Amino acid sequence: MRHMRSVHPDFRIDSHGGGADTISWRGRPVGRINPLETLAPATTRDCFIVGTGPSLNDIDFAALRGRTCIGVNGSVLKSEDYSVPFRSHVISDRHFFNDRFELVRKALESGAECIFSFRGLSVVCEREPALLHDARVFLLNEITARYGEPKPGTEAFDAAAERDPDLVLHPRARPSEGRVGFSRDIRKGVFTGQTIVFSALQLAVWLGYRRVFILGMDLGGAGGRFYEAGSQAAPMRLDRDYEAYIRPAFEVAASLLGKLGVEVYNLSERSRLPSEIVPKLAFEQALEMSRGRA
Repeated sequence: MRHMRSVHPDFRIDSHGGGADTISWRGRPVGRINPLETLAPATTRDCFIVGTGPSLNDIDFAALRGRTCIGVNGSVLKSEDYSVPFRSHVISDRHFFNDRFELVRKALESGAECIFSFRGLSVVCEREPALLHDARVFLLNEITARYGEPKPGTEAFDAAAERDPDLVLHPRARPSEGRVGFSRDIRKGVFTGQTIVFSALQLAVWLGYRRVFILGMDLGGAGGRFYEAGSQAAPMRLDRDYEAYIRPAFEVAASLLGKLGVEVYNLSERSRLPSEIVPKLAFEQALEMSRGRA
């Protein structure tokens, strides 16, 4: 249960068997977690996942009005600044909840689906539990770090995943502290890929989108995040995680989604991730392809 150590002892999620779960803080209910099954399935072919790389500053973001967008972390600023509503905000890293709480607040107050980790929800309770009262909150577990459940051992997890058609593991890259793979059913959890965009991609595929355009996935190729500069910039682990987790995670996704007929495009032309894994496309080309489908 080591993955539960960062959760505040006064934070609790109470399950009610099929309905919405209750978020409790210091013994009192402060919000609810909606079942992932109640997320509206895709009604269009296309969606845009909005990352946070600085390449976002090179595009006309207002052109995304009317298109389906899933945001991650600080991309909520683009949604607000350009009046482009997102259907979902995906945030999982406890450090982001702690260090960028104002952006978490914006996501919760936006009216969009807030698909958060239990560690993040614990931070919200510690900082401002009233935000959860009217927010549309959904719980997204990591594949091997679920709320209130023991973390499985490496061999046990690999054996179970090999038998589960919804979970696809990388044939070689399986670091002991962060399995590399892809989940076709987010109710079972998601593989982190050590980048929140990868969790959002699993969400988009599970919702039924058949063509996914990813914005701002620079992965350090263009440096930093679009909303940070200088001493205000939070540290990044991309150099450490790229070869061990990020690249092999997208290798799994590319192989699987190609077989499923799901197209994925990287709209950051300066991204570190090579086009041989995820094809690169100009923003204007993506807009033309998605015209009339949003």
